[in-house]
Amino acid sequence: MSEHNSHLQRWLVSITAIASGVAVTLAITVINTAIPDIMGYFGMGQITAQWMSTAFLAAMTSTMLMIDWLDKAIGLRLTFILVLTLFVFASLLGAISPNQDILILSRVLQGAAAGIVQPISMLAMFRVFPPEQRGKAMGLFAMGTVLAPAVAPLFGGIVVDFYGWRHTFYVALPFALIGLLLSPFTLPGRDRSIKIPKFDWLGFILMLIVTVGFLTAFVNGQRLGWSSLEVILLFWTSIFASVFFIFWELKVNDPLIELRLFLNLRFASAAIVSFVFGLSIFVTTYMVPLFVQTVQGLSATQAGLILFPQVLLVFLFPLGGYLSDKVSIAFLSSIGMALIAVSALLTSFADLNTSFWLLTLWVLIGRIGNTFVFPAVSVGALRPVSADMVAQASGTVNCMRQLGGAFGVNLFAVFLERRTQFFSEMLTPLQNAGNPQTLDLLEKVKNLLSHAGLPVLDQAPMALQYLEKVINVQSNMFGFKDTFIVLFIVCSLSIIIGLAMKSGK
Repeated sequence: MSEHNSHLQRWLVSITAIASGVAVTLAITVINTAIPDIMGYFGMGQITAQWMSTAFLAAMTSTMLMIDWLDKAIGLRLTFILVLTLFVFASLLGAISPNQDILILSRVLQGAAAGIVQPISMLAMFRVFPPEQRGKAMGLFAMGTVLAPAVAPLFGGIVVDFYGWRHTFYVALPFALIGLLLSPFTLPGRDRSIKIPKFDWLGFILMLIVTVGFLTAFVNGQRLGWSSLEVILLFWTSIFASVFFIFWELKVNDPLIELRLFLNLRFASAAIVSFVFGLSIFVTTYMVPLFVQTVQGLSATQAGLILFPQVLLVFLFPLGGYLSDKVSIAFLSSIGMALIAVSALLTSFADLNTSFWLLTLWVLIGRIGNTFVFPAVSVGALRPVSADMVAQASGTVNCMRQLGGAFGVNLFAVFLERRTQFFSEMLTPLQNAGNPQTLDLLEKVKNLLSHAGLPVLDQAPMALQYLEKVINVQSNMFGFKDTFIVLFIVCSLSIIIGLAMKSGK
């Protein structure tokens, strides 16, 4: 292959991989802005709505570990074509869903396809770029996979406000179709010199039990109670399945995930940082729009605008990739995670009066950190492994990032709900006849209602209803503050772990 053709192939593969990565990343996040409308349309509760997101993430996380087997069994090209076709079908199914069961099924299918597309896109780029340019490749790939969550809430908000929630399923289709049309001509077929390994069905089933079990327990814990029999059984089943999964993967000849990769300190630290990195992205993408809508009362479109300025960082991703080829990836990832931690700490100071642009700036600081972390941990995870283990390492590190997102959103959602409940129970008893501020507020509200022409008998109940709403908003605000403080602590701890990428076998 000539140097010109090699260069051309790299760009064609990059376009295919980035377009496909953008499609699945949009599918993950764009639905978040439509959840209130979906709940209203189907009359579903908060638990069912949360399960819709959880089912997507569980399916996505589980299929990520199939990458090594798919690469050896059917090759990159056919895998791309099949999973992107499934993704397009699932998106169309979601758009025409007649009930919530079909809608959840469509999200499961979308997640199953998305779990394969992301790591296999990264693997394709990793193979066509030489070792000294792989940081650059991961920087290019990150442009799509990390920037897509920034624009998704805005696009989703506009689509929901002007066209309805069903059209959010169409947002990712143009990018998926680009990848589907290009992949037959840009990606290599199966290497027939490699023997097709047996698929680890038991390991895959155990992984499903672990992921779905834990996530379901987190979803149902608040509804049924953490000491309920169902939740306890889910937790213990997931724990036993985890132990059996580890035992089986160490024993089987062709494991779903090569756990011995974690004996390499550099890979292990990169995988852990990737977990926290995924957690930070998904938690902030979920929490920030939720904060401005529930606490500050902004619309879905305005909530999306908070994250939109991050598209200005598009040119920093190649810089992050370039730096990961030139400087210590441990140092680069630590700088990135430090910026994410600072962003979380600043966001914890947000309240009802925090301006739109100030909150946007605080979130933007963390997204600058993303541009350094993603290429650093991607290269840091794949660089120390042998060539025949690159597919395994790619699937594993992507799975860790996705696990961070899946468990992070659920755990932090539970934490937010419990802290909000705590502050509500703490503030409510203080609103009594002995509190002059409460009495003054009620009197002012009644005067306003009187000027508005409301009958005297209705003024006191309406004032109390307003007071209850104020308490709910305040409790929610304090809950968000504590949530972002915990995120700051978690990201800060990952800085120490990331430093281990510079040494160790």
